[in-house]
Amino acid sequence: MLCGHGTKTGEVVPGKKNHMKVGSWEFIELVQVDSTTSFLKREIMAGKLDLAAVTAGSQTAGRGRLSRKWLSPPGGLYMTVSVSPNDPSKVPVIAHVACAGLAMADALAHVAGIEARLKWPNDLLVKDRKLGGILSEMVSGPRGPRLLIGIGINIESAPSLENAAYQSTSIAREAGTPLPLARDLAKNFLFKLHAWLDLMKKNGYVVIAEHWKALSATIGRNVTVIAGNEKIEGRAMDLTKEFELVVETGQGKVNVGVGDCLHMNHQRRCR
Repeated sequence: MLCGHGTKTGEVVPGKKNHMKVGSWEFIELVQVDSTTSFLKREIMAGKLDLAAVTAGSQTAGRGRLSRKWLSPPGGLYMTVSVSPNDPSKVPVIAHVACAGLAMADALAHVAGIEARLKWPNDLLVKDRKLGGILSEMVSGPRGPRLLIGIGINIESAPSLENAAYQSTSIAREAGTPLPLARDLAKNFLFKLHAWLDLMKKNGYVVIAEHWKALSATIGRNVTVIAGNEKIEGRAMDLTKEFELVVETGQGKVNVGVGDCLHMNHQRRCR
């Protein structure tokens, strides 16, 4: 079926799509789009979608953190999922993003047999090579605020990352099993995400921080963190319950809430 959305400036009209229900989410597959996050944001603001997950075969304007370009050729998983966030005065937004990182690590292990680890604040690494990344933003719709969590995973190929700190990798490179379909990985991720969000709802977000630490590729490493105009160098020692990275510097411990993190065996800034 053809998607009948308009063509505002900057948008790409998706081609054929599949639309089904996966758990709590409307699950929509697009052939191509400007970005899955931009598409879902428009749909939520217009009241056409609410809790949904959108994937695309390729993106023409994919983006990573800080509006950096995210290369999105065919052969990857490009996905955005909307969730209803808990009261931000009680549960930090980043806790939901941490749930997504844990869920994708679980899905990669289940579907592809890959052991991915989490780099603070938003990357998935395999053997110190970047397999994917996560970003988030809030959007207001007719049914209340929604948190959009965007995820990109390299499946068939690993696009080179201009000025990136890490070599990229792909499931094809790392897995000893047949390649999963993007749909299978996406659907498994949604079931895992539901489980992690449910665990957080029942047991609090502190338990999510503990699980994140257990899967961290950053804690215990010498790091440089760029936080605005500040450069923090030292050893990553811990993660607070608010998901701040605790860095031991020559002047003492510093808690960093937002920033770009470089593992010191790499030469360039993290994406």
